[in-house]
Amino acid sequence: MEGLPGHDTNTWHAAAVIGSLLVAVGWMVTSLNNIRSRELEYTLRVLAEYRVSPESKKRWGIINEFLKTAQTLSLRSNKGEPICEAVSGELDDYEFIASGAVQGIYDNKMLRYELRSDFTLLYGLAEQYIQEIQAEDEDPELWESFCKLCRQWLAEQEATTDNSERNVKLFLCVAVTAGVLLLILRWR
Repeated sequence: MEGLPGHDTNTWHAAAVIGSLLVAVGWMVTSLNNIRSRELEYTLRVLAEYRVSPESKKRWGIINEFLKTAQTLSLRSNKGEPICEAVSGELDDYEFIASGAVQGIYDNKMLRYELRSDFTLLYGLAEQYIQEIQAEDEDPELWESFCKLCRQWLAEQEATTDNSERNVKLFLCVAVTAGVLLLILRWR
């Protein structure tokens, strides 16, 4: 097959292959950006719906009142009280959000930034309650994604705290050593 006069046919084939590859790479990058944008959009939508939910605000009002007098919730001692219904409702909402995070539907960084303190506060309050409900209903998977995400975030928080404490200790050791060296050099 003849190409254009003065041009090699192989050059045209190479240009076609390179052009096709560039189009494919552009398509993949665009697709990845769209997936990331969709993930952020879903996360923002869920957070917005949760934050403006009147039911959630009402439940957190009950939870905050309970926290003024107690630190943990027990099914045995609080059965039938409004706090149990409020906590169960929040756990259901949080399980929905946590299962989406575990499955990769939502952006974990954004959720961690927005909800970590709420999640871990509720987890600390209701850990015993969750275990009692799971045992009573014989359903160990009840609120499983929520618990898994909370344990992960708490472990990350502990690791960060440990690193911060280690850095402070290291800084103090360096500062003391530098101070001692300065004193030694000054006395000479």
